Amino acid sequence: MATETVDMDGVTMAQDILLDTVDAKYTEDEYKRVLKKIDRILLPLMWLCYGTQQADKTAVSTQATFGMIKDVGLHVVVNADDVF
Repeated sequence: MATETVDMDGVTMAQDILLDTVDAKYTEDEYKRVLKKIDRILLPLMWLCYGTQQADKTAVSTQATFGMIKDVGLHVVVNADDVF
């Protein structure tokens, strides 16, 4: 497998130009505003994803207890080595 070398100085400079953060100065109020915005948007989304995943996990385990694995013909994978 061939490896590729990346010039990180060029990457950092490209990020600064793209994000317009070359000489950016932010105040404490701006940092707080951004954090509040992240909290308002990302945290509810994370809770929704976690809740959906937990509900799915609970539903499948309950159904497995009542014979769904045998009825549907599912293969139970204990660890990833069983798949390959």
